[in-house]
Amino acid sequence: MKHKIIPFIAGAAALLLMVVLYGSAVRQDQAAAPVVETTAAGQQSLVIDTPEMVYDGYTALNLMDGVTATDVDGQDITSQVNAVITGRGSMNRKIVRYSVFTSAGEELTGERTLVMKNYTGPQIYITGPLELTAQDLSNLVFVLQERGQIQADDGFGQDVTDQVTWVRQRQSMGNYEITFGLTNAYLDTATVDVQAAVTGDVSDITLTLTQNNVEIPRGSEFIPQSYIAEATDPAVGSIADRVQVTGTVNVNTPGDYSVVYTVYSLDTTQVARALLHVRVTGDANG
Repeated sequence: MKHKIIPFIAGAAALLLMVVLYGSAVRQDQAAAPVVETTAAGQQSLVIDTPEMVYDGYTALNLMDGVTATDVDGQDITSQVNAVITGRGSMNRKIVRYSVFTSAGEELTGERTLVMKNYTGPQIYITGPLELTAQDLSNLVFVLQERGQIQADDGFGQDVTDQVTWVRQRQSMGNYEITFGLTNAYLDTATVDVQAAVTGDVSDITLTLTQNNVEIPRGSEFIPQSYIAEATDPAVGSIADRVQVTGTVNVNTPGDYSVVYTVYSLDTTQVARALLHVRVTGDANG
């Protein structure tokens, strides 16, 4: 009987081994399979083959890598997919939204995470002090770049100095605060405020209020635009219609309020601000 039992045991062991190996292979295949995100309407589909994509800045960013779209008739419409980095997520983990309209007018959408590897965010470097002439203001970033006083990178070490914007605000005669700004392709922003002395004939915008302090009785009407005396841009004349007003005055609640008036030049390189202090008294109007 023993010679019959041994082959049976060996056969059972071989069968068990085959089951184990098969199970292991299945698990490996499952681990290797991509994670697929699909949004579909009927036979149409938008497929994103991985929930995350990693970018290190060494090559051009291709948000469409691993993304395909198909219309109801099976036609490839991948080229019609719109891919945008949204304002959601964090500096190093951004949310990318994908969308495409089918021939039937239905929108297919999907999202995935863009992982920014070795990314520091945009940076602006200014060396000072800034001593400028009025002529320098016509091409300020170029002038400072020629002098070696400005440099900017996109967060991956790529020079993007030519993308820097700026706006100046007059502090006093010949003295300005200049704010340099940079928003990179990944929707991250850097700003730097610098004091600058400017000589020569500088054409500044102006913003003047009829008064800087006003007292009104409780319940009376408050119209902030009525306190704008003048807002002018030497290039175009009046820009009173471009003045932005921030701050709220509750005319039914006595107290002190602040209203800020802001206006930008037509070319957006200048800003002027004015402050109105409003006191609502406890005396009712009328």
